[in-house]
Amino acid sequence: VPNVEVTGGAAGQDDSAGVYIYKNNSNALYAPLYLEQGNTIGNFITGKNGFTGATTFAVGVDGDVIANNVQMASANTGYLAGCRNQLINGDMGIWQRGQSGGPTGAGGGYTADRWLASNGTSWTRAPFADTAPGFEYGLRFSGSANCYVAQGVELLRVGYANQFAIGTTWTFSYYSDKSDTAAGVYFSDSAAAGNAVIVKEDAAVQGGSAVTSLGNNRYSITFTINVSPQITNKCLACRILSPTGAQTEISGCQLEPGTVATPYEQIPIQTQLANCQRYYQIGRCVFKIYAGTSGTWTSMLQTTMRDVNASVTTSSTSGGDISTARLQQGYGNYPSTIQISTTSSVAGNQVATDFAIDAEL
Repeated sequence: VPNVEVTGGAAGQDDSAGVYIYKNNSNALYAPLYLEQGNTIGNFITGKNGFTGATTFAVGVDGDVIANNVQMASANTGYLAGCRNQLINGDMGIWQRGQSGGPTGAGGGYTADRWLASNGTSWTRAPFADTAPGFEYGLRFSGSANCYVAQGVELLRVGYANQFAIGTTWTFSYYSDKSDTAAGVYFSDSAAAGNAVIVKEDAAVQGGSAVTSLGNNRYSITFTINVSPQITNKCLACRILSPTGAQTEISGCQLEPGTVATPYEQIPIQTQLANCQRYYQIGRCVFKIYAGTSGTWTSMLQTTMRDVNASVTTSSTSGGDISTARLQQGYGNYPSTIQISTTSSVAGNQVATDFAIDAEL
């Protein structure tokens, strides 16, 4: 049976007040373990060699933890090395379609990359640092009652839950300048919630669920998935609503595994842009005609777009006409390519066009 000593100080081999556990008839610590008041490291400490050994584990009264060589399977039931956030462009940093628009038409329209606004919603990019320091931009939207913005997290295989399997728990969080927002989560065919299967929605809140305030203008919902997607569902759609339709600003949106809304995961902008360009990409193609005979001139541009039948549109064309604009689907080890063609017989002529490839869900 170990000896237990409770002291107000100047006891054993340490002069701090606390509770100490010793081996029988020994000054060496048993375990070794001691609880201590007033220690600069913490109030639960274990050392290698009693009081004189280096601290190997400490939990401070402020909740800070000091530990050596931590080995663990997960944090908050999720990944350890980043890539926790399932949402793309959650900080509203990428705006390939422009910085304002609306009112959106039937089926809604895209705003900041990957974010769809519901039918009749107007939107614009807005400064956000006053609402949440660290976020340069936010998405400002307004419209009719229960207007919303949403993002669909792509399922790896249509109709299959993949990482969103039954029994998994997730937390959806965001910053907003309004305290009356609501949030909803659905398996659906698109971010607009076609053929939706409700994952998280309260009957008392039309189109969403009441959110929990985390302080500092941050809000969240936590949910455990207990349904499966329909066979046509392509995504898990996360929605933020304005119940009154009043002007609302959001940023710092995050969907992560577990029950805790951890600090927003900052993604380098070059990575964020590449993620967005899987679904939407803009560019400009210029042809310089050197031959003087009739012919079709084609440019093939490699892309990392989703391997689907995406739409390719051209605009601001000068110097001639564009005869073909399409996405050639990749196969095997070959990536998808954009094919843009023009027909011209004038030597020295230059044909230029802007293009946009839309492969959204």
